[in-house]
Amino acid sequence: MNHIMIFESFLNGKVICYHGTGNKTSDYMNIFKNGFKIGTGANYGPGIYSFYNIEDLINDSFYSKLTIIESEIINLDKFLITSPSTAKEIFGKFDIFDQVSRIMGETWARHNIDEIRKIEEDISLPFVLLDKGRYSREDSPEFKRKKSVLGKELKGWIFDEGHKRDSVWVVCYDEKYIIPKRYSTDLGKTWKKPTD
Repeated sequence: MNHIMIFESFLNGKVICYHGTGNKTSDYMNIFKNGFKIGTGANYGPGIYSFYNIEDLINDSFYSKLTIIESEIINLDKFLITSPSTAKEIFGKFDIFDQVSRIMGETWARHNIDEIRKIEEDISLPFVLLDKGRYSREDSPEFKRKKSVLGKELKGWIFDEGHKRDSVWVVCYDEKYIIPKRYSTDLGKTWKKPTD
Protein backbone atom coordinates (compact mmCIF):
# COMPACT_ATOMS: atom_id res chain seq x y z
CA MET A 1 0.00 0.00 0.00
CA ASN A 2 1.18 3.49 -0.81
CA HIS A 3 0.88 4.82 2.77
CA ILE A 4 3.06 2.02 4.12
CA MET A 5 5.81 2.73 1.57
CA ILE A 6 5.79 6.41 2.54
CA PHE A 7 5.83 5.47 6.21
CA GLU A 8 8.76 3.09 5.84
CA SER A 9 10.92 5.92 4.58
CA PHE A 10 9.92 8.14 7.51
CA LEU A 11 12.43 7.99 10.39
CA ASN A 12 13.41 4.49 9.28
CA GLY A 13 9.84 3.31 9.64
CA LYS A 14 9.30 4.70 13.15
CA VAL A 15 7.38 7.54 14.71
CA ILE A 16 8.84 8.93 17.94
CA CYS A 17 6.56 10.18 20.72
CA TYR A 18 6.92 11.32 24.34
CA HIS A 19 4.99 10.06 27.37
CA GLY A 20 4.97 11.54 30.88
CA THR A 21 4.96 9.12 33.84
CA GLY A 22 5.65 9.15 37.59
CA ASN A 23 9.02 10.27 38.93
CA LYS A 24 9.66 7.25 41.15
CA THR A 25 12.26 4.94 39.63
CA SER A 26 9.80 2.05 39.95
CA ASP A 27 7.21 4.00 37.91
CA TYR A 28 9.27 4.37 34.77
CA MET A 29 11.45 1.27 35.09
CA ASN A 30 8.32 -0.87 35.30
CA ILE A 31 7.31 0.43 31.85
CA PHE A 32 10.66 -0.64 30.43
CA LYS A 33 10.43 -4.02 32.11
CA ASN A 34 6.79 -4.86 31.34
CA GLY A 35 5.80 -2.48 28.54
CA PHE A 36 3.02 0.08 28.58
CA LYS A 37 -0.32 -0.86 30.11
CA ILE A 38 -3.56 0.83 29.10
CA GLY A 39 -4.94 2.75 32.08
CA THR A 40 -8.38 3.86 33.15
CA GLY A 41 -8.43 7.26 31.46
CA ALA A 42 -10.67 7.50 28.43
CA ASN A 43 -10.99 11.10 27.26
CA TYR A 44 -10.24 9.85 23.75
CA GLY A 45 -10.75 6.16 24.39
CA PRO A 46 -8.69 3.68 26.43
CA GLY A 47 -5.09 3.85 25.24
CA ILE A 48 -1.53 5.02 25.87
CA TYR A 49 -1.40 8.83 25.68
CA SER A 50 1.74 10.62 24.48
CA PHE A 51 2.85 13.86 22.86
CA TYR A 52 4.06 13.80 19.26
CA ASN A 53 6.50 16.67 19.94
CA ILE A 54 8.65 16.82 23.06
CA GLU A 55 8.23 20.61 23.14
CA ASP A 56 4.49 20.15 23.71
CA LEU A 57 5.16 17.97 26.74
CA ILE A 58 7.78 20.34 28.17
CA ASN A 59 5.40 23.30 27.78
CA ASP A 60 2.51 21.50 29.50
CA SER A 61 2.13 22.58 33.14
CA PHE A 62 1.22 19.06 34.33
CA TYR A 63 3.26 16.70 32.16
CA SER A 64 6.46 18.75 32.42
CA LYS A 65 6.72 17.72 36.09
CA LEU A 66 6.95 14.04 35.16
CA THR A 67 9.63 11.69 33.89
CA ILE A 68 9.64 11.64 30.07
CA ILE A 69 9.73 8.33 28.23
CA GLU A 70 10.70 8.50 24.58
CA SER A 71 8.95 5.74 22.63
CA GLU A 72 8.62 4.44 19.10
CA ILE A 73 5.38 3.71 17.31
CA ILE A 74 6.54 0.69 15.36
CA ASN A 75 3.59 0.32 12.98
CA LEU A 76 1.15 2.92 11.65
CA ASP A 77 -1.20 0.36 10.13
CA LYS A 78 -4.76 1.25 11.21
CA PHE A 79 -3.68 4.59 12.69
CA LEU A 80 -5.83 7.64 12.00
CA ILE A 81 -3.97 10.95 11.65
CA THR A 82 -6.30 13.96 11.78
CA SER A 83 -3.54 16.55 12.25
CA PRO A 84 -3.08 17.76 8.65
CA SER A 85 0.57 18.78 9.00
CA THR A 86 1.49 15.52 10.76
CA ALA A 87 -0.36 13.41 8.17
CA LYS A 88 1.54 15.18 5.37
CA GLU A 89 4.82 14.68 7.23
CA ILE A 90 4.22 10.93 7.64
CA PHE A 91 1.99 9.87 4.72
CA GLY A 92 2.93 12.58 2.22
CA LYS A 93 -0.71 13.76 2.04
CA PHE A 94 -3.73 14.49 4.20
CA ASP A 95 -6.61 12.31 3.00
CA ILE A 96 -9.14 11.25 5.64
CA PHE A 97 -11.15 9.07 3.23
CA ASP A 98 -8.01 7.12 2.33
CA GLN A 99 -7.08 6.68 5.99
CA VAL A 100 -10.56 5.53 7.04
CA SER A 101 -10.67 3.14 4.08
CA ARG A 102 -7.47 1.54 5.37
CA ILE A 103 -8.93 1.18 8.85
CA MET A 104 -12.54 0.19 8.20
CA GLY A 105 -12.33 -1.13 4.63
CA GLU A 106 -13.24 0.52 1.33
CA THR A 107 -16.81 -0.81 1.30
CA TRP A 108 -17.52 0.58 4.76
CA ALA A 109 -15.98 3.93 3.79
CA ARG A 110 -18.05 4.23 0.60
CA HIS A 111 -21.26 3.60 2.55
CA ASN A 112 -20.43 6.08 5.32
CA ILE A 113 -19.35 9.24 3.51
CA ASP A 114 -21.35 11.47 5.89
CA GLU A 115 -19.61 9.91 8.90
CA ILE A 116 -16.20 10.46 7.31
CA ARG A 117 -17.04 14.13 6.73
CA LYS A 118 -17.62 14.45 10.47
CA ILE A 119 -14.02 13.37 11.06
CA GLU A 120 -12.77 16.11 8.78
CA GLU A 121 -14.85 18.71 10.64
CA ASP A 122 -14.78 17.79 14.34
CA ILE A 123 -12.30 16.59 16.95
CA SER A 124 -15.08 14.65 18.73
CA LEU A 125 -14.48 11.73 16.48
CA PRO A 126 -13.34 9.02 15.99
CA PHE A 127 -16.12 8.31 18.50
CA VAL A 128 -18.86 9.58 16.21
CA LEU A 129 -17.57 7.31 13.49
CA LEU A 130 -15.98 4.28 15.07
CA ASP A 131 -17.17 4.03 18.66
CA LYS A 132 -20.81 2.99 18.49
CA GLY A 133 -20.66 1.26 21.88
CA ARG A 134 -20.82 3.53 24.92
CA TYR A 135 -19.14 3.09 28.27
CA SER A 136 -18.45 5.18 31.34
CA ARG A 137 -15.06 6.44 32.50
CA GLU A 138 -15.12 4.06 35.48
CA ASP A 139 -15.37 0.92 33.32
CA SER A 140 -12.21 -1.19 33.12
CA PRO A 141 -9.96 -0.86 30.03
CA GLU A 142 -10.74 -4.48 29.14
CA PHE A 143 -14.49 -3.81 29.20
CA LYS A 144 -14.09 -0.64 27.15
CA ARG A 145 -12.08 -2.42 24.50
CA LYS A 146 -14.60 -5.26 24.23
CA LYS A 147 -17.45 -2.79 23.82
CA SER A 148 -15.67 -0.31 21.58
CA VAL A 149 -14.86 -0.59 17.89
CA LEU A 150 -11.77 1.44 18.74
CA GLY A 151 -10.18 -1.56 20.41
CA LYS A 152 -10.82 -3.79 17.41
CA GLU A 153 -10.26 -1.62 14.35
CA LEU A 154 -8.47 1.63 15.19
CA LYS A 155 -4.97 0.96 16.53
CA GLY A 156 -3.98 4.57 17.14
CA TRP A 157 -4.80 8.21 16.57
CA ILE A 158 -2.51 11.22 16.06
CA PHE A 159 -4.38 14.51 16.34
CA ASP A 160 -4.29 18.13 17.40
CA GLU A 161 -7.19 19.94 18.95
CA GLY A 162 -7.13 22.88 16.58
CA HIS A 163 -8.51 25.98 18.23
CA LYS A 164 -8.46 24.39 21.71
CA ARG A 165 -4.69 23.84 21.90
CA ASP A 166 -1.80 23.46 19.53
CA SER A 167 -0.32 20.24 20.95
CA VAL A 168 -0.24 17.15 18.78
CA TRP A 169 -1.27 14.02 20.69
CA VAL A 170 -0.65 10.34 20.05
CA VAL A 171 -3.12 7.83 21.47
CA CYS A 172 -2.09 4.23 20.96
CA TYR A 173 -5.10 1.92 21.40
CA ASP A 174 -2.97 -1.19 21.04
CA GLU A 175 -0.06 -1.14 23.49
CA LYS A 176 1.94 -3.57 21.35
CA TYR A 177 2.49 -0.74 18.86
CA ILE A 178 4.35 1.56 21.30
CA ILE A 179 7.82 0.59 22.53
CA PRO A 180 9.62 2.57 25.29
CA LYS A 181 13.27 3.28 24.36
CA ARG A 182 14.83 5.78 26.79
CA TYR A 183 13.91 8.22 29.54
CA SER A 184 14.76 11.68 30.86
CA THR A 185 14.26 13.07 34.36
CA ASP A 186 15.36 16.61 33.38
CA LEU A 187 12.96 17.62 30.59
CA GLY A 188 14.98 16.03 27.81
CA LYS A 189 18.36 17.60 28.59
CA THR A 190 19.88 14.17 29.20
CA TRP A 191 18.60 10.74 28.21
CA LYS A 192 19.25 7.32 29.69
CA LYS A 193 18.44 3.81 28.57
CA PRO A 194 17.07 1.43 31.19
CA THR A 195 20.30 -0.59 31.00
CA ASP A 196 22.48 2.43 31.97
